[in-house]
Amino acid sequence: MRHAAAAALLLVSGCALTADVEIPTIALVLPQQSFPAASLVVNQCGTGDPNGCVQTDLDYDLGSQIGILGAAHTTSEVRLTDLGIELTAGASNLDGIASAKVEVVAPNGTDAVLVASYARPASASNVQSIAVQGSADTDLSPYLQSGKIHVRLKLTYDAPTPAFTADVRATFYVKVTYDYGHQL
Repeated sequence: MRHAAAAALLLVSGCALTADVEIPTIALVLPQQSFPAASLVVNQCGTGDPNGCVQTDLDYDLGSQIGILGAAHTTSEVRLTDLGIELTAGASNLDGIASAKVEVVAPNGTDAVLVASYARPASASNVQSIAVQGSADTDLSPYLQSGKIHVRLKLTYDAPTPAFTADVRATFYVKVTYDYGHQL
């Protein structure tokens, strides 16, 4: 009876019973990701760019790190803050990569939103890693599927580059709001 009275009082007063869990920085690393060799005549990206382009799809499982993400009676906010590619084997450097685009792919597999990009500085040489600043303005929660964010990484080349292996780190901001008023 006490719970019913409390619920009625909250409904009348317009109060909501929610709890926020905010994680300003959660970094996930996908180690040893393989990237194919790139020549200037191969363009898998459909970008119309005259240079070569290859794309790699990656899945970041935020749900395995944040158990409440996607649970019943929750809403979430997810933002990519940065993404980094660090060469671990294969090519001696990443100098042939002229640009990178990071897209988050919708659960339907066709729609994607550009969330980060990189353009190689003119003075760069012997590049061993690429850091891509994310767009913190884009809420990616509509793109979550079973707690995972599907990322498509498009690399545009202006010089032939042999296959390489790299660790790909993505850093996210996550906020989950749990509505526990439904329990009353």
